[in-house]
Amino acid sequence: MIEFNIPHIYISAIPFTPKDSLISRTFVPLFEGLIFVQISGIDSYVGCEVNATAMSPDGRAVVVASSDGSSRVWDAKTGQEVYSVLPDRVEDVHVVTISADGRLIATGSSDRTVRLSDASKGQHLRLSGHSGGVTAVTFSPDSTQLASGSDDQTVRIWGVETGHQLVLVTTTSAVSSIAYSQDGQLIAAGYSSRYVQTFYVATGDCDRTFRDPRDPSTIKGSNGIKSIIFASSGTFIWVASGSEVLGIALDRKSKPPTATGHTARINTIASSQCGRLIASGADDATVRLWDAMTGDPCGPVLHGHAGAVLSVAFTRTNRFVVSAGSDGTIRVWNLEKIVTFVEQQEQSPLASLATAYYQDGWLVASGSLSRRLLWIPPEHRGHLEIDGHARVIGAHRVIITAKADHLHLGENWNKCWRAGD
Repeated sequence: MIEFNIPHIYISAIPFTPKDSLISRTFVPLFEGLIFVQISGIDSYVGCEVNATAMSPDGRAVVVASSDGSSRVWDAKTGQEVYSVLPDRVEDVHVVTISADGRLIATGSSDRTVRLSDASKGQHLRLSGHSGGVTAVTFSPDSTQLASGSDDQTVRIWGVETGHQLVLVTTTSAVSSIAYSQDGQLIAAGYSSRYVQTFYVATGDCDRTFRDPRDPSTIKGSNGIKSIIFASSGTFIWVASGSEVLGIALDRKSKPPTATGHTARINTIASSQCGRLIASGADDATVRLWDAMTGDPCGPVLHGHAGAVLSVAFTRTNRFVVSAGSDGTIRVWNLEKIVTFVEQQEQSPLASLATAYYQDGWLVASGSLSRRLLWIPPEHRGHLEIDGHARVIGAHRVIITAKADHLHLGENWNKCWRAGD
């Protein structure tokens, strides 16, 4: 329409522009009958960058970390501030994350500390040990551990109940991103030097080292690994490097896909709950969606931010993606209207076994502590084995084997149990 009617440049754009902006104040008086579109924003953060966001598991709240040192919780539907995560502002909060049960919030900042907050009790715990700025934080799938990465070339694993350091991993470069595997046994660390390493959580020993195979002269933007996540299949890792999202094979056999389309450096990537969809945000001010199996684009490019997109997160239901940018706004995108995708449908309990973890006698669906899938009788819990993306339960004649691509139920079932029996 703009091609045939230039005034639509103003008519189409002004409704999405903050009312107190210079553009609105200048041009709104020239037009009549404009209907403004409500956009979730952070009015009190004018002049400050939103460094990172995290979405609560129930999709109702967004935690926002800002360059002014504040961390606040916002209502995802109304865009209104709910409460402050930390009682006092701290020096430049870089990263923020929420535990799978939605109870704990962790932040990392340039003052070399990790702060752990229990939102339900209002308690705050300061974790000290890093000698450089904290650049990455993430909870283990069962929410019992917190891992942090720093410019001091270390990854530290903390117990969330005590705040004590459990494991210290010394790396070869400044850490730019970290991620837990879905079984909680491995941590992947991405470095500014374009390397990726995986470590055993229990010991801190290095498992494997990978390097971005591309010629540095062909990479748009920074060469460092800006963001990293494990694929749901457990066979490769997604990393944001330059303007591409690369898959790095863990088994050295598969050929992971590459997602290409951004025109500038990618700052952040996130995976939907069942791992079939990847979202990325970049310096080109766009959010893009990718098929995690093929690397192909899914749906249109999401335009709206006026600056670099610094953080993206999926809601638990996969219906929405939340993004935060250097323009000081958070935006909520409705995927139901733009993407037709399998994982938007509810996953069956049996299929969920492929990404479950063990806790307190239960196999629990990854990403939701409230969704219990399978109870293991006490006398058989010693036989439970969780290895990679395969889950094997061996208990005399009762055998269940769940893999990422299919489920086998043994032929010797002779008894069933109910919790409490």
